[in-house]
Amino acid sequence: MGFVNRQFSKFAVLAAFGALACNPGDQRTEQVVAGMSRDSALAVLASQMGEAATVEGSAGPDSLKNIWRRTQYLVDGQNIEVLWYSQTGERWSATDTVPAGRVIPVVLVDGKVIGVGRSAYDQVAERYKLPRNRY
Repeated sequence: MGFVNRQFSKFAVLAAFGALACNPGDQRTEQVVAGMSRDSALAVLASQMGEAATVEGSAGPDSLKNIWRRTQYLVDGQNIEVLWYSQTGERWSATDTVPAGRVIPVVLVDGKVIGVGRSAYDQVAERYKLPRNRY
């Protein structure tokens, strides 16, 4: 019975956050939708503008192409990951304080996208009490 409740809980979280999948205005992030797998989202984000993304192997040797930074948290047995997407392919460095307008968070729970954009990140950060980042 516990397994069924956990599975239902995961489904409920995905469904509740499904409405968070907003489109912040970038061609690639507009293709990332709630329920999409992590690998599929990375393939879309790594694709060239206007090019159709394929799920397997499209990211090439850099599996985190166009990802400025990646943060992960384990909260209540759930793996929460935020892929900070950069439209220009910028990379994070230890001294970075990139303005919020230059990176777009793609939020995943247990390997599934639950939302795209700052509002999705803020709602997940509040729900799971994630530490506030400076970016």
